[in-house]
Amino acid sequence: MRHFFLWAVAISALCSSCETADESIFENHKASDVKLENKHRALSDYDLYTSVVSSFDYNKTQSHYNNQLEFEQHVNNSVLNGSTYEAINFARLSTLEHTDATFVSQLMYSTNTKAAIVGILNGTFIIGNLTLITDTDEQNLIMTLYALHNDGNGDDEWKNNRTIAFAYGAQHNLTQAILYAGTVNLAQYKN
Repeated sequence: MRHFFLWAVAISALCSSCETADESIFENHKASDVKLENKHRALSDYDLYTSVVSSFDYNKTQSHYNNQLEFEQHVNNSVLNGSTYEAINFARLSTLEHTDATFVSQLMYSTNTKAAIVGILNGTFIIGNLTLITDTDEQNLIMTLYALHNDGNGDDEWKNNRTIAFAYGAQHNLTQAILYAGTVNLAQYKN
């Protein structure tokens, strides 16, 4: 009987340690998921935009329109937006491709944010003016637009339209911001 009791205790201890080990592994897995989530949150909207745009290969053997449709799929596969598929509104895209700073007044942002966007477009924005914008999301948008507008070379009209397109799309969600700014960016490949 004593032998039986010792075996029962040993088996119980072994099972108990297995459960603890499983829980420990599960907790470590959960901790790495949290770290991964935090790492994704630390990725800026600008970094995500540049990653998506730079990972798209424009196919010069296809029409510009087909490349735009391929880019639409690329963005929707690259940027998580729940189960919503964001399609390009080509009438809106045409407006964004041929607009100027006056379009900013139509956007749904605070007066200070609209002034900051126009300042970015005109090259007069001062980063210290960010404190005038009280909404954190709008501050993040301005930092993204500032980085986007000032990256690389390119003519001013193209950079302005890309910046306006990002601001337009960001009113709705990040996927639309990347979709419209990236599609305007494709104009540089158009024949």
